Amino acid sequence: MNNEQQVEDKQDEIDTKNEELFKLFGDKEALHEIDVKYSLAYTTDDFNGFIDSIENQITNHEIIYYAYAMEILTKEDDSLKECMEIASDMGYEVANLNSELLATLLIQNRMHEELAGITDEIEIIFSDIEDLKLEIEELKEEEA
Repeated sequence: MNNEQQVEDKQDEIDTKNEELFKLFGDKEALHEIDVKYSLAYTTDDFNGFIDSIENQITNHEIIYYAYAMEILTKEDDSLKECMEIASDMGYEVANLNSELLATLLIQNRMHEELAGITDEIEIIFSDIEDLKLEIEELKEEEA
């Protein structure tokens, strides 16, 4: 197998690793709404930058419609105990709360929990991609 074919094979492996990353997020109940491609495109394949970008998307994620907020609260926390606890921990006062804010805080919390649960897997994928990129560079240098 020549170097050009090996480079193509390594690039295919990188594409497969990216698909694994998309699947990790797509399989999660809350995180499936995060734009993984955006974070990959703007972090130059840096693990910490990618995580920061995902965290930023989570922080900016808002539930803006009353009906949708009520659906989330009914499904996820019908007693409102958890979301009220989250709001209290974040310094919100009861007078400043509404269904959209409570649903937003609850979903953001779920997203952070899901992200924490897959961070090690994400780091492994990024490490594998970095190794593959180094192998591609070595093959290209051999070719030159």
